[in-house]
Amino acid sequence: MSRQSVSLALGYGKGERTPAEYAANPRLETDVNGEAQFRLPEPAPAHLVAQVHLTSEYWHCICFAIETTQDVTQKGVVQLAARDSLATGTNAKAEPGLILFLARPFTFFERLLYPLMKE
Repeated sequence: MSRQSVSLALGYGKGERTPAEYAANPRLETDVNGEAQFRLPEPAPAHLVAQVHLTSEYWHCICFAIETTQDVTQKGVVQLAARDSLATGTNAKAEPGLILFLARPFTFFERLLYPLMKE
């Protein structure tokens, strides 16, 4: 999805060396392809926190990830839209250097119940 806000937090631990100048909590926006790119500072933090803020209330996404930088850079991370996403046959694969958030539209029944669940 394009034009969605993405927040990052760079998790430097106590005693961990940090860059001279860096944005600890960079804010990004997804492009027309639904991608937001960020270059890690040197030295890289031990942990990354990433969150996508969806503007549509009719999409389901577990759009929050706390990951080790090593896992993201070496293996990549796929954050599924729901626990049952694996059963729906998604073929999304993690790629090194990526955190992939999968969102899905609400089902018909979820859309009917959503106004009741909001309150």
